[in-house]
Amino acid sequence: MRHLVDRYGDGHVPLALRLGPLTTLASGLASLALPRVRAIASEAPARPLELFADETSAEARQIRQWLCAREIAYRWRTCGRGSAKLAELAERTGRAELPALLDPGPGVDVRGAGAAVAHLQRTYGR
Repeated sequence: MRHLVDRYGDGHVPLALRLGPLTTLASGLASLALPRVRAIASEAPARPLELFADETSAEARQIRQWLCAREIAYRWRTCGRGSAKLAELAERTGRAELPALLDPGPGVDVRGAGAAVAHLQRTYGR
């Protein structure tokens, strides 16, 4: 911790992190208050999916949550306005609309959270 604070912080370790075993105990108790999350059964895609989206997109978050809850591998492609990855998306698909879920197995290009989650549920959900 000291190294991180010295290297990336202001050199002062916050009180909550200086309490040693008490910090560990408090962290453990806080974790008990969180709901248990278990992986949801799914089929794995034959080839990794690609998700092109903006980090701050609420729609992208919905797609990512669906994928992560089912432990489905995907490649995240962060795309901002004017970015090279957005240009790559437009070149590959003919459109620069985000979020874009590309599923190379069946060759599907889906735009928007609702359509993407529906495709994922139909194709990989159990």
